[in-house]
Order: sequence, then C-alpha cells, then structure tokens
Amino acid sequence: MILNQKKVFDLFRTLLFSFRLGRSLLHSVTSIFFLLFLTSLDLYSKDFANLTPAPIKDIKIAAFNTKTFGSKKIKNEKVFDYFVRLIKRYDVIFLQEIRNKNLSAVHKLYAALNKRSKEYDYRITRPLGRSSYKEQYAYFYKKRVFEEVNISETVIYPDEYDDFEREPFLIYLKLRKRNIDFFLVGVHVKPSDVVREVRRIKDVYHFGESYFNDSDAIILGDLNADCSYISDEDLDNAFFNRSDFFDNLIDRDEDTTTRSSTHCAYDKIITTQTLSSFVREKKAEVFNIRKEWNLTEAKALQISDHFPVQVELKLTK
Repeated sequence: MILNQKKVFDLFRTLLFSFRLGRSLLHSVTSIFFLLFLTSLDLYSKDFANLTPAPIKDIKIAAFNTKTFGSKKIKNEKVFDYFVRLIKRYDVIFLQEIRNKNLSAVHKLYAALNKRSKEYDYRITRPLGRSSYKEQYAYFYKKRVFEEVNISETVIYPDEYDDFEREPFLIYLKLRKRNIDFFLVGVHVKPSDVVREVRRIKDVYHFGESYFNDSDAIILGDLNADCSYISDEDLDNAFFNRSDFFDNLIDRDEDTTTRSSTHCAYDKIITTQTLSSFVREKKAEVFNIRKEWNLTEAKALQISDHFPVQVELKLTK
C-alpha cells in the first residue's frame, strides 16, 4: 500500500515542528505513529474496500452447443482458447454436445479456467443417448457468484416414458449472500423428434419445480425448434409461445447458427414469469462469435456451428 504523498508531507512537517518545540525524539516518533494510526482508515479504506466482494447486481447465463467438444477439438489451441474465453464471459453456462467419456478435454478446460484463480466449478452428466452415439451435458459456474452445488442439487430427468433422446439435466443454484435461488433445465432436443420432445419439456419443468421446491426456472439449450425441424403451426403451439407463464427470450427471427447459408433460431432461453419477483430487467440475445471476435465462417465453424445464446438478469436491490 502506498501512502498519500500530501499526508506523508503533513506528517513530516508535524515531526519537524515537534523538534522545533524542543520535544524529545521519542515523543516525536510516538506522535508520528499515532498520526499514522489515525489516518490509516482513510489512507487504506479504498484498498480494504477492494478486498470486500461487491454485491452481486447481475447474472450472466448462457447456453452453447459445442459441436462435439472432446479431445480432438482441444488439440487446436486457438479453438481451445476461444472456449476458455467464451466461458469466462458468464457466471453460469450450459454446454451441450460434449463427447469426452474419459473427461480429459473437460479437465483441461477446467484447469485453464482456474489457472490464475479457483474461480470455476462444474457439474457434468454421464454419456446420454439411446444409441451408441452419446453426448454429455455440463454446467460451468462461478464459485464467487453461486454457492457450492451439492449432489442433490443436480439431477438428470428420470425419463420414465423415454420421451427424450438425451434426458434433460437440471441444476439448482443459490446466489451467495442473497436470498435468490432458481433452477436451470438444460436440454439438447433430437432434431428428428422436435415436436414430441419440446412438448415434454414442460413436464420436465414441473418435475424440477417439485424436486427443488422452487418455481423460478430457466429452460435453455438447443431445442432445434425452428426451420425444417418444426412447422410454423407446431412452433406457434409450442408451450413457450402459448403459455403466459413462460417467456421465450430468443425470438424466432433470430439466427443462432454459424453458417451464412442458414438462418434458424434453434437455441432458446425460456424463463418463468415467477422470475419477475427478483428480476428488474431481462436482456437476452445471440452472441455472434463471428462478429464479436472478427472470425471468418471457416474459423468460427472450427469452434461450433452454433452461436451461444445468453441472458443477463438484473437483480433487484
């Protein structure tokens, strides 16, 4: 810590004045240390303030279809660095299409995120899918924002009737030092079975509502609910477009795909209206990595064929 120059000068002047009055050296030294003590609160207040975590005023949440994240993809260091850079933008992010059974790529990602500070933790599923092709889901979250997620606060949806190719993954999150909590429902819908799976997501929400005893939730992920995978009529009738209880934040006119040849809002963020009890403002959008990072289509496709979708929740005081 560095003392303010003016205050040091004032202290030095006080010392000289003491000598001029014929005071003892011991008395002078005692005086200067006393003055240092009295001024320390003001001198160091800004430094101590920086050591105290600032109140959480907003939360950034995202979902990203990684397009087969695994050992092969992370061999490209530039691509890997973009994944690290992307995750660091958010307080919690839901990753899909992880194909890394031994978790070597996931462990490398975790280590890179925590290289300078132990900022992130993650929760991941087992490989999910009916066939030999399987994917994993993962949530990466900031530990300074959310309390530690214990085992009972994550659950793979018990898909009793086998409605989903990949069962949704739910996580319950509690903000540190704030009386705010909610759960996320993450899912990657099978393209050839969009209508059926999307219809059942509402059941997944109600399961989470009962399991976590909380009605505040965000549904997010690649729902494939657009373009050739679903008709306009079926999209109009989707629960997130018909119910007043759910709010679809990524409009159907958005483009969540990397390729210039496609324009589809596959990826969604859907909130419950109950979030209004602690959310002052909602802002959701597509994070276009091509524009934001000045990438060619080919370079962007090395990362993924999807853009992340994100929402920022402004919290009430």
